Amino acid sequence: MQRGKKPYSKLGKRLLSIRKSLSETLHEVSGAVELDTDIIDSYEKGETRPSEDILGMLISHFEIKGDEADELWELAGYTESSDTANTVDTQYEMPPMPTVVVVPMDNKTIYTDKVNVSVNSQGVVMSFMQESIMNGQSVPVSRVGMSIEHAKKVAEVLNKTIKKYEENKPKNE
Repeated sequence: MQRGKKPYSKLGKRLLSIRKSLSETLHEVSGAVELDTDIIDSYEKGETRPSEDILGMLISHFEIKGDEADELWELAGYTESSDTANTVDTQYEMPPMPTVVVVPMDNKTIYTDKVNVSVNSQGVVMSFMQESIMNGQSVPVSRVGMSIEHAKKVAEVLNKTIKKYEENKPKNE
């Protein structure tokens, strides 16, 4: 990049405007999307653009919908000609990743308040969020990706399990 050039200045100005309109600090946004404040600052200055998944997380964090979200995608140069044209209910989209199996070190349960679900030709990504006690912002606590076929099975198991519980729960609950 040439010195002094700001190829994404329109996107940066728009992101800065949105953040300020919500009275959020760089620190609050960086914590919510788990990025260093310098990186968010470089987006707002128009020096760099966020990747598609990061832009999606920013859009989700700022709770931007419809035409305003489309405008941000366009300002970033992510157009409908890419794979995102086939994305349904996109909060953010994860790029293709190698398969990784994570084995937890303990069996703690993390409770969540919100989930963002993205579906595209590569599969399903669920980002589980939890409202922060400190600032009331939703913070990602876990992300899970899977094939569309597996997601359908998970949804089926969830529905059956909840239905069975509701049929058998004690009346005093």
